[in-house]
Amino acid sequence: MFKRILSLILATILCFGICSCGNIQKNYSKTYLNVFDTATTISGYFNSEEQFENCAEKIIVFLEKYHKMFDIYNNYDKMNNIKTINDNAGVKPVEVDSEIINLLEFSKKVYNLTDGAVNVCAGPLIAKWKLSLEKGEIPNSSEIENANELNSISNLVVDKNNNTVFLKQKGCSIDVGAVAKGFVGEKVKIFAKSIGFEKGIINLGGNVVTIGTKPNGNKFSVGIANPDDTTKNLYTVNVSDESVVTSGDYERFYEIDGVKYNHIINPKTYFPAKNNKSVTIISNDVALADALSTALFIMDYNDGLKLINSIENCEAVVVDADSKVHFSKEFKKYLELED
Repeated sequence: MFKRILSLILATILCFGICSCGNIQKNYSKTYLNVFDTATTISGYFNSEEQFENCAEKIIVFLEKYHKMFDIYNNYDKMNNIKTINDNAGVKPVEVDSEIINLLEFSKKVYNLTDGAVNVCAGPLIAKWKLSLEKGEIPNSSEIENANELNSISNLVVDKNNNTVFLKQKGCSIDVGAVAKGFVGEKVKIFAKSIGFEKGIINLGGNVVTIGTKPNGNKFSVGIANPDDTTKNLYTVNVSDESVVTSGDYERFYEIDGVKYNHIINPKTYFPAKNNKSVTIISNDVALADALSTALFIMDYNDGLKLINSIENCEAVVVDADSKVHFSKEFKKYLELED
């Protein structure tokens, strides 16, 4: 998995290029491995390396705060996070930071938008599959049914007035893997601009956020991997102040008895999704792009593209299970070459 992430980072950096504009600004880049269990690469045009380093360090500190808040595996001193909520399922409401409230409220909206394809309350089902696949096993039907009984979004009670979250049923758990990085990506985009990050790319584990343009005014080029041969790009898209997010079956998967099982679980079939090989979303809202990339990966491509075509400033390309490529209405405009 790390090699695939590293390949994506290198591809992004190569596409990012070096600056022109009389060498007034240079391109600096740095990769961090300490947030959201993935690689984060920050690349920007600055007048000096010192200026870039100062900006990048502030961005990472900002991301670390969200990493801890949205962590489902670890507890932290003097902080109630997502794991704290899960630990108290069926016991009591937990007072949390308002950003957790905002994330879960956004998650409910996404659940409704995608007709349940993205469900943060599917934690028990996701955990059961993860544990079984890591052992080289497929969970049996009774295990799947028992986990699925806990997945109802109605178990999630968010009290905005008191900043509390309560999971009504013991054994319930929240898994924010489909929404957290995108939600944070939108936050970090705003924060980065506020501290002087005017031209560059923040690649949060494959969620590529572009800010501004290159110094010469050109857009940034971002490669979309070919799911059948990840050493090659399927397409290269040109974007500015937009995000490119991909979900695919080639990044994290397990093979058992000759069958490949990916890490994205369809909450309706209770099994790993198998309709598509990869989905890439382009949007000016990275939070929405992240959630929709998961939703479309789960959905039939016709239904997925119908959804995308109903949303403003959002485009998609889908590679289905037969390796056929399908575009939303205006996706191809991103394939136009820069002068």
